[in-house]
Amino acid sequence: MTTTAESPILVLGATGGQGGAVTAALLARQARVRAMVRRPGEPSVQRLMERGVEVMVGSLDDRAAIGAAMEGAAGVFALTTPFEAGVDAEVAQGRAIVAAAGDARVPHLVFSSVAGADQHTGVPRCGQNQRPAAHMRKMIT
Repeated sequence: MTTTAESPILVLGATGGQGGAVTAALLARQARVRAMVRRPGEPSVQRLMERGVEVMVGSLDDRAAIGAAMEGAAGVFALTTPFEAGVDAEVAQGRAIVAAAGDARVPHLVFSSVAGADQHTGVPRCGQNQRPAAHMRKMIT
């Protein structure tokens, strides 16, 4: 994949707290931003578009949609969401993100997790974040 200075940075979760902060920081630096959203009719998505964000519709459960959003991106800020479908779904999202990034040959992937994801804390949300991270390590070695 070829990227240029004009290539966008994809932000997953751009309508949420963490992804929204990343989006705001990138826009403040005049970066071109692309966001993948599930519900394009939401007011938060309209606000993104008003700020010049390129919006694509997709779900973290859909590897093809993730891959399409990553196409031509200079980098990706990614996160997963356990709150709607649980821990197993979050692991599947992480794997789909990592696989799509590999398929799209994204040059830079920032995968936001939790502190202590590599520790055995007994907290399910922390432990499952080890699995996508381990999958990423396998892909780059």
